[in-house]
Amino acid sequence: MAGTGLRNLDMLNIRQNRNRNDMKLVTEHRLGWSSMALNDYRIETFSHEGITHDVYHRGEGPCVLVAAEVPGITPKVTEFADRLIALGMSVAMPSMFGTPGADSSLPRAIKVIAKACVSKEFHCLATNDSAPATAWLRALARKLHADHGGPGIGFVGMCFTGGFGLAMMLDDAVIAPVLSQPSQPFPLGSSRKASVGLDDD
Repeated sequence: MAGTGLRNLDMLNIRQNRNRNDMKLVTEHRLGWSSMALNDYRIETFSHEGITHDVYHRGEGPCVLVAAEVPGITPKVTEFADRLIALGMSVAMPSMFGTPGADSSLPRAIKVIAKACVSKEFHCLATNDSAPATAWLRALARKLHADHGGPGIGFVGMCFTGGFGLAMMLDDAVIAPVLSQPSQPFPLGSSRKASVGLDDD
């Protein structure tokens, strides 16, 4: 009888765990995102000049700082980071906006851009001006270089963060910046189209 009772408890535990997992999957499906892709990343908080963000770390080897596009660290961005890790690199992904792990969608993108346009951290419409976000990224790059060593780190900026790569080039810590479809400052008018998003200093 005791053996039967233990087996029943085991089966109950399995069913409960399965139900919890099913509920989690249903919830993630309804919300349109899954946190599974980021489960293997460790999260560290980094602060500089009053700006604080979580940074997702994973991998061993030369470090690449990956700045996500709008609306944030989507599964596709994480998939790209995982490919870098598979090539023998380590990755640091700061979550500067949006919900980490959330799928990309037009409503999410519009919400993030709307917040960024009025944020003091991102100067989306300013010309000849470096946003505080670039100073934060440069400070993070210096820390990553100190942590990982070597000649320097790589940087990949995507669309909304693509232009930050120009500012990253000013730091000796960054030796391989990649600007993917840079979009800032927003090209509204001839002066903004000609601007590279950096101040004169």
